[in-house]
Amino acid sequence: MGYAKSPLPGLIFFCVTVMTILLLNSIPAAAGKYHTVHIIYTMTLIVCFTPMTVYLFRPTDRLPFFQMICLVYAIHYTLYPFYTTPHTVFFDYLTYKDLMKPSIVTLFGMLALVIGYYTRPINLVLRYIPHMQLNWEPKSARLISLGFFFVGFFGLLGMKTGLDTSSAGQLINFLANFSIVGILAFYILQMRKQMPKPFSIMIWAFFVPAYLGLSISGGNSGPIASFGLAVIMTYIGEKKKIPWVVIVLAVMALFPFMYAKFEFRDQVWDAHSAKVEQKGLGDAAENSAKFGKIAAQAVTADPEVIKFALQAIGVRLDISYMLAHVMDMTPKRVDYLYGLSYKDLIWKLIPRVILPDKPDPKLGQLFGHMYQILAIDDTTTSINFPQLVELYVNFGIVGVILGMFIISQVYWVICYFMNGRHVGDWLAVFSVSIFTGLFRVESNFSLVVAGIIYHVLLYYVVGFFIRTTAKRGTRGPRIPRPLNY
Repeated sequence: MGYAKSPLPGLIFFCVTVMTILLLNSIPAAAGKYHTVHIIYTMTLIVCFTPMTVYLFRPTDRLPFFQMICLVYAIHYTLYPFYTTPHTVFFDYLTYKDLMKPSIVTLFGMLALVIGYYTRPINLVLRYIPHMQLNWEPKSARLISLGFFFVGFFGLLGMKTGLDTSSAGQLINFLANFSIVGILAFYILQMRKQMPKPFSIMIWAFFVPAYLGLSISGGNSGPIASFGLAVIMTYIGEKKKIPWVVIVLAVMALFPFMYAKFEFRDQVWDAHSAKVEQKGLGDAAENSAKFGKIAAQAVTADPEVIKFALQAIGVRLDISYMLAHVMDMTPKRVDYLYGLSYKDLIWKLIPRVILPDKPDPKLGQLFGHMYQILAIDDTTTSINFPQLVELYVNFGIVGVILGMFIISQVYWVICYFMNGRHVGDWLAVFSVSIFTGLFRVESNFSLVVAGIIYHVLLYYVVGFFIRTTAKRGTRGPRIPRPLNY
C-alpha cells in the first residue's frame, strides 16, 4: 500500500497532537498539581494518537475507523485526569495516587489494542475468505439514497414511539440507520461533485435537520456526536485529510446539547421509566424544540456557567475515575465476575423476533449496584458499563490486556470485510453506520458488538441487490488486493 499523495495532512495532525499534549500537561503544571500519573496518561495519549498519524501518511484502510476509535478511547480514559477540579460525589474520594494503577492498566490495555490490530494474527485465517464489492453508479445512487433516507426516517419515528421495544425492535433499529446511510451517500457524491446543487441544499437544509431533530427528541446528545463522527470519518476516508472546520463546528454544536440534556431530562423524562414518553411525531417535534431552546440558553450563559458546563461534560465523558473506583473495590469488596457479563452475548445473538421473551440481565443496573454508584432503591437508572472496565471486573489486569487484544481482532475482522480499499462505495457508507455504533466504548461488549452482527448481514443482503455489477459496465478497474489484506 502506497503513501498518501501529500504528507501535509499527516504533518498538520502530528503538530496538533504535540500541541494538544503540551496544552493538557500545562493545566496541572500551572496549578501546581502535576503528578507522575500525568506522564503515564501522556504516554497513553501518544499510543492513541499514533494510529491516525500513521493513517494520514499511509492510508491502508478505506475509512479511519480504528484510528478514530483510539481517539475515542483517549477522550474517555485520559482527558479528565488533566483537569484540576474534583470529580463527582461518587469518585471524589480518589486522588492522583489512586489513579496510578488504573493509568498503567489503561496504558497496557491500549498498547494491546493497537499492537493487536496491526499484527492481526487472525488474518492467517481471514486471508483465505473472499471479499464482496458493493459499487454504485452516481445517478442510481442518488435515487436509492433518497429512498434510504425516507425509509430510515420512518424507522427512526418508530423508535421514538416505542416500536423498538417490540419483538421487531431490531428490525426497526436497522431501518432507522438507513437515514444516516442516505445522508452519507449524498455527502460522498457531493464531495466528488456528482451531486446537483439542489440536492446538496436539500441534504443540509432539510435532511440533516430533520434527522437530528427527531434523533435528539429523547433528550440524548449522542445522535449529534454519532452524526459528527460519521461525517468526519466519511470526509477523512474520502479526502485523506482532517476536516478541522467540521470538527470545530461539530464541537460547538454538541457542547450546548451535552450540557442542556440534564435540565431537559429533569423537565421531560418520566420518573418511572427513566425516558421520554412519546406517542407520535408531534410529541417528538415538541421535545426537540424544547431541547433546542434549553441548549440555546447554555450558549448565552455567563462564563461561570460555561466553566461548570465544561466540568459537567468532562465528568460525563470520563471513565478513568470509574476504572479507579472499580479497581479500588475489586476484589477486596466485590468479587470478580469471571465472565458472567459476557454470557449475555449468547442471548444477544438471537433476534427478539424469534425469542420475544429472551432474558435481559440489565447489566447497567447490576454494575451500578455492585459498585454502589446507584442507590439501593434505584431500579430504573442504568449506568454505562464500559468495555475496558468490564474486562477488569471479570478477569482483572490480565483480562484487560488479553481482552483488549481480542477486541482488536474483532475490530480487524469487521474491517477486513467492510473497510478495505476494494469494498466499493455502498459498503463504505454501510460501514460508517456500523462503525459509529462501535464507537460506544462506554457500553458493555455484548450490547455493542452483538447488536451490529445483524446489521452487517442485512447490509450485505441489501447491498447485493442495489450494487452496480460489472455486467452493466459501470464498475471501475479492478483494484489489486493490498499485501496486508
